[in-house]
Amino acid sequence: MRPYTPVSHVDHRGSFDIMVKIYAAGVSRKYPNGGLMSQYLDSLKPGDKMQIQGPKGRFVYQGRGKFATADGHQLPLVARLGLVAAGSGVTPMLQLLRHLLADNADRTRVMMIDVNSSEQDIIARQELDDYAKNHAAFSIRHVLSRPPPYEGMLEYVPGPLNQDILTEHLPPPDSDTMVLCCGPPRLITEICEPALRDIGHRASQVLCF
Repeated sequence: MRPYTPVSHVDHRGSFDIMVKIYAAGVSRKYPNGGLMSQYLDSLKPGDKMQIQGPKGRFVYQGRGKFATADGHQLPLVARLGLVAAGSGVTPMLQLLRHLLADNADRTRVMMIDVNSSEQDIIARQELDDYAKNHAAFSIRHVLSRPPPYEGMLEYVPGPLNQDILTEHLPPPDSDTMVLCCGPPRLITEICEPALRDIGHRASQVLCF
């Protein structure tokens, strides 16, 4: 079983979209068989069926800075939102951004860090960069372990992700600030959580998934 996040707008009814990155066999030395589930999904044809479970999200964005847990507990109002995504961890952020930025009355300011190995690995790059271009309340930094093959890539920050990058490109700790993180477990537990704690973000204002 693998978890996937819907990326369609929360108000859409009757169907939903998921974004799946296909990891083919024979590409990675570390994972020579590739991603078995992603390859299986890629092989499905229209009309094929599969069993799914969910949704199993832990929190809900209600709009205009309001968050609640899945059981209905209201969280403090947010004015500044920090997003840290790595690889396919960008998908829950896309759903959030599509909802938030479509509402012209939502004044929440969003600073995002998107972590990838290379420029070619950035998922939904055009959409993210368009958001940054067209919405003054949204900014993004692409953290890349391997630099782009040319100079002048906008919003590029040399990786790997570290505390200095998190400090500079996320909103500072405050009572109306929240940080959301999604990515590989080691990135979350070994970098994001301890670094955000050292920066001064309270555990109750950091949601990792």
